[in-house]
Amino acid sequence: MKSHRLRSLCCWAIDLIDIRPVVSDQTMPIHPKKDKVAFIPQWKLHRWLLFYGCMVFTIHHLYVWWAGQNLSAMSAFAFYSISHGLISLHGLRILCRLGDYLGYLEEWKRPRDTVPEKRVQKVLGGLLFMYFLRPILPFTLSYRADKLPLSINWWCLPLVISIYSIVLDFWFYWYHRLMHEVSFLRRYHRAHHDSKSPTSLLLVYFDAEEGFLNSVVIPLLAWQTLRTIGLPMDFYEWWVCNGYVAFAEFAGHGGVRFYAPAPLPCTAVLKYWNAEIIPEDHDIHHRLGERENFNYGKQTRLWDRIFGTCHDRIECIDGNIDYENPVTLPLF
Repeated sequence: MKSHRLRSLCCWAIDLIDIRPVVSDQTMPIHPKKDKVAFIPQWKLHRWLLFYGCMVFTIHHLYVWWAGQNLSAMSAFAFYSISHGLISLHGLRILCRLGDYLGYLEEWKRPRDTVPEKRVQKVLGGLLFMYFLRPILPFTLSYRADKLPLSINWWCLPLVISIYSIVLDFWFYWYHRLMHEVSFLRRYHRAHHDSKSPTSLLLVYFDAEEGFLNSVVIPLLAWQTLRTIGLPMDFYEWWVCNGYVAFAEFAGHGGVRFYAPAPLPCTAVLKYWNAEIIPEDHDIHHRLGERENFNYGKQTRLWDRIFGTCHDRIECIDGNIDYENPVTLPLF
């Protein structure tokens, strides 16, 4: 009885913040495989991320101007953790609206998986952990009360975002591949692969062990790697990088039918080597299941290209992208 009440409460919370990507009584466009795929330009993705990142930094500076002192350690953690979570949830809601308008990948074959009632507690818990508690690691390791957001080296920031994402993706690639190929590790990844046609909410459907590895260990390895090669990151740089990482994660699991490579300053270079990642790449990964698989990266396909685990795209192929009618990623 208590378990049923808790599930009902979790369902109510998800409905309250309006982040269910697929609603059963709602009609959406169902595109044949060869229909043109919508296109979102890179600059619109960067605009979205930088707009909200700069908004948070501006609020921080306004507080310092008003109070005459910087945020305390606990206040700073609360502010940036809540900001990261709210921006992520807002992005998730926008992705839901895009799905209503543009439709979903492979919808001609199967509908998107919804969140069953028995999973809703784990999904809500994953949301709270990933979007509100994950910033605790960069905060603990790098926050300094004597520095403000304007201390960021803005000229070097594009390079830092690019290198951090590629390094993070290296560690994630091997962790993810081992989760598929090593039998005793596969059980920790099985729950995440219950869905063959996921939506962004199912991004956070994972066991506790996997959540810890994905949200704590992998970012820590990336941060330490950058320090080792002489590129230490302060808190504000890391916070911006985490915003880019989170955006690629929930877009990659959204299954929305658009062509939009994960926004990185080095996307043009990656695209030249056919190593940029788009939502269809991870969508194909889920369709293939939990055993032998492809497309292990989540920020790029660079390591998949290098180690021979790229899978061909199906809908987002050359000649099937509608570049002439770009779609807007709305700010609000």
